Order: sequence, then C-alpha cells, then structure tokens
Amino acid sequence: MMKPEDESVLRSISANLYSSDFRALMNTLNGNVFISAIPSKTIDNAVEYYKQVNKALLYFRNLNDAERFRESEEIDNEANRLKNDWYNKLSRMRISII
Repeated sequence: MMKPEDESVLRSISANLYSSDFRALMNTLNGNVFISAIPSKTIDNAVEYYKQVNKALLYFRNLNDAERFRESEEIDNEANRLKNDWYNKLSRMRISII
C-alpha cells in the first residue's frame, strides 16, 4: 500500500502541465490524431514530462545517492534518444515541426 506522501507525488506528476503535450505527441505518433504540423515546444515538453515522471519514480526505489545520480543520467540520455526518435518518426509521417 502506498503512503499518502507517495500518492501526492504521483498526483502532482499526473497534473503536471507537460502531461497534455506528452499525450498529444503520443496520440500523434500512434496515429490517433492526424495533423500536418506540431510545435517543437510540444516535443520539448513531452521530453521534460518523460524525465520528470521517470526521475520521480526513482524516489520509490532504494538507491544511494551515487546510484540515484547514475540512474538520473541514464534517464536524461534515454530522453534525448527518444526525442531524436520522435523527430525522425514525425518526419517519416510527413508532419512538419514548427
């Protein structure tokens, strides 16, 4: 069972202002929404949301500071890889990034 403070962390993440951009990007990439252009800011916000969610989940793991730092760096690297993948997929889908 989750502690109340843990639940509040998860609620704050889901209410994050970047979550709508993340959903919009995922819907576009999955073909649920058909658009001709997407703002680069939407992609940047989706990347930031990905980082925030995954780094917040580190809070629930039993890691020392060095491990937490290493995991955090890996999350940043993965986010950058995802951003490149998302740009490439949008380009293949012929969606302009403005």
